[in-house]
Amino acid sequence: MKTATTSTATNETPKRRGRPPLPAAEKAKRAAERKTKYRNPSKDQIAAKPGVVARMAMPLEGRMLGIHEVCARVNKSVSGVYTAIKSGEFPAPVKTGKRAVAWPGRAVAEHLAKLEGERANDNTPTSQAA
Repeated sequence: MKTATTSTATNETPKRRGRPPLPAAEKAKRAAERKTKYRNPSKDQIAAKPGVVARMAMPLEGRMLGIHEVCARVNKSVSGVYTAIKSGEFPAPVKTGKRAVAWPGRAVAEHLAKLEGERANDNTPTSQAA
């Protein structure tokens, strides 16, 4: 015959191992940092990268431009530039290394000049026959 064993219920909570839980404010702060950490940077954040502003004043001819400088010059995000390349609206980059690409300054300058020409043609007043 089995004997029933009775356990005594205690009101003690088991002790947690490791770090103590974070306060709610700290949890919210870390969650916000995680959300922004892995997103594509905005155009303002790209333009504010060190060195991009200084390079923006330099002439384009004879230089190779990195993705952040290209983004700042054409006012698009990184994904916007690659979408434009895929659709044929923007020149493709040149491989400069195993995992690195850059755009010839001349190609970017020609693209910007083409955009300016299209913009100028769109703003010309049309003559209306009365």
